[in-house]
Amino acid sequence: MYKPFLIGFIGAPSCGKTMTALGLSFRMKKDGYAVEFVPEAARQKIIECRVAGKEGNGGLDGQKLIYATDDYLHTLYRDHSQAITITDGSTINCYFYGLETLDLEQEAQKYQLLFYIPLHA
Repeated sequence: MYKPFLIGFIGAPSCGKTMTALGLSFRMKKDGYAVEFVPEAARQKIIECRVAGKEGNGGLDGQKLIYATDDYLHTLYRDHSQAITITDGSTINCYFYGLETLDLEQEAQKYQLLFYIPLHA
């Protein structure tokens, strides 16, 4: 029987989350696994904020929107996809983007596997 499975990556902006998640998705698909890649909402939402004339990342309201979008998409794919879901931006990333009111332990429990990508100098 199918069991939902969500793999997430956390880390600062530009640390390599997307490349790592895409690489893992490619390798797993090549090995015959059903995999869905769900990109983080931050990039798109930041662009939307800038197009709307808001500076930076939209401030706290923008971060709340990013968190809500990521949370919705991850839940949707995890609970309704017949595949392993891999995301390059877990909801915990909102902590790195400035939404510090998250319960990190509760957020981490949403993922079956969660990897931290350190920022390399």
